[in-house]
Amino acid sequence: MNMLKVAAATALLGITAFAAPANAGLVFTVDHGGSALNVDTSGCLGWCDVTADLAFGGDFTFTLEEGNDYTFTFGEITPSGVGAGHATFTATLAFFEPIAGSASSGGEAYYVTAGGVITGGWLIWDDVPPIITADGSEFTVDFQDLSGIDFFAPIGVKATVKAIKVVETVDVPEPAMLGLFGLGLVALGAARRRKAA
Repeated sequence: MNMLKVAAATALLGITAFAAPANAGLVFTVDHGGSALNVDTSGCLGWCDVTADLAFGGDFTFTLEEGNDYTFTFGEITPSGVGAGHATFTATLAFFEPIAGSASSGGEAYYVTAGGVITGGWLIWDDVPPIITADGSEFTVDFQDLSGIDFFAPIGVKATVKAIKVVETVDVPEPAMLGLFGLGLVALGAARRRKAA
């Protein structure tokens, strides 16, 4: 391989290292301790109750590219007793990263249950506004609405996180890569000058 080809390959390697994106998506780390699912039962005709709790076991991480989403079982609702009632829910999904705080929503439910074995009704969540991170990336969180009849409690509630906009960052090149790029340019210039002579 002649000097010109070696120099060109060295410069190209330096350029590639300089321009490589730092990440291929938006990284999410869910904060279990900061997340919550709570319920306030405001009344029941008969003898009934509803409890709610988180359904994911601990902190976890996932990465989303722009336009992609990730769905997981966020919480569980457990009706008990016999009767018909009304309940108000609050859900908070917190993140360690991206640094954007948490997504919170309220939900209202009407239900009929027979010992928690058969439960019918609906739960409708308020919309969560899009969340914008410090670098300008944007994502949404949606909690699953429920309607119809379920058999055997608990009833799972899913959360969907969707990356609407992902701002890609560019790696700052290490001094060694800048040196490699510079060396390639110097060698390229020397090889051209030598070829011209």
